[in-house]
Amino acid sequence: MAQRNDSQQFTNHGFRMPRFGRGRDDINSRASQVVNCLLKIYKSTLKIATWNVRSMYEPGKLRNIEQEMVRLKIDVVGISDTRWIGSGELSTENGRVYYSGNDDTQHRYVVAVILDRNVVKSVTGLIPMSERVMLLQLMTTHGKLNLIQIYAPTADKNEEELENFYSDLQKTLRLTASRDITVVMGDFNAKIGEGRCDSTVGQYGLGVRNERGDRLVEFCQENNLVVTNTFFKLPKRRLYTWKSPADKDNNIVRNQIDYILIKHRYRNAIKTINANLEKATTKSQQNEESAEQQWQFLETALIEPSKKELITSKHKKEDWMTDGILELMDERRRCKSNNNIRYKQLQIQIRRKIREAKETYFSDKCKEIEDLQNKYDNFNLNKKVKELAGMNKRNTSNILLDKEGNIIMETEQKLER
Repeated sequence: MAQRNDSQQFTNHGFRMPRFGRGRDDINSRASQVVNCLLKIYKSTLKIATWNVRSMYEPGKLRNIEQEMVRLKIDVVGISDTRWIGSGELSTENGRVYYSGNDDTQHRYVVAVILDRNVVKSVTGLIPMSERVMLLQLMTTHGKLNLIQIYAPTADKNEEELENFYSDLQKTLRLTASRDITVVMGDFNAKIGEGRCDSTVGQYGLGVRNERGDRLVEFCQENNLVVTNTFFKLPKRRLYTWKSPADKDNNIVRNQIDYILIKHRYRNAIKTINANLEKATTKSQQNEESAEQQWQFLETALIEPSKKELITSKHKKEDWMTDGILELMDERRRCKSNNNIRYKQLQIQIRRKIREAKETYFSDKCKEIEDLQNKYDNFNLNKKVKELAGMNKRNTSNILLDKEGNIIMETEQKLER
């Protein structure tokens, strides 16, 4: 299997410049990603990234991704190849996950977007188009921000599957307005290569374009999109997003296949857009805005100083997660680039610790259920069983259609329907 590799930190290009580069993703030795884009979408800079993590189905993976988000100060992460089942939303310790998938029990594909808790309040809609394409819409003072996360078929898939993917992507784009800020990001499994191509591709790509790259450029030209990664000069070691298993010693086999696209009209404005994210509201909530503003003022006065002064412990979203496992994950991240032997040892140790922690957790829960059963406490017994089975964790998100079968995006139209 191919390996993805990242440089040690995001590359900064200075004030008022969009920043593109690569963030380390130490989720495991075979999973990482890539491209990040800084878009000034509210008063402080909103950092957007897209990673191929090669499955979030593994225990502890989501928690590890959130650790990386906090460490790299990322607000929005688009995830390719999530490998979850179904579509919907899931609350996390630091924010929320929106995902789009299928009912495939083999856990293939699936895309997701993870938002920091400060961004979640601006979400107005989720369209889970397919296991390879999803649309998440946010409201800003500048207008709507459309985040389209994708995961394109790999090179071994046939042309029919590739065209079905682009067809779904095209349908998703049609749901957005030309005045909206639309970002398309993810793993395109295509090599655009080095060299300028009209106003669509900049001169700072990597490698040689392949057929999939031609198809991606064609799609961008048809939809007036630009490949933002290619417009900013960076060392080549910060451009590749995929590393072949054959990449050893002096044999370097690395490609750039993950991209962030944006509408051409915002190609230059990406560094100057200064729209504030807004909390999505309905008409019935507008009368509460004055009280809400007063509360926000009080909340800021109380909470912001406490963040600076109070010491907080590490959060463990999964009930079975321990501080010891989180510390081992931190050590594994530090060892990734400079001590491969220790990294592999820690990888094995973390997996063993996770198994042990889950076994202990479930054993204790089963004991609790047995005790409740012996006490004939059916209410708490059912509650514990549902909790243990994870029946209360995920909220399914379905697409709402109008009478003509078109997808409804606007809140007022949804309420009317």
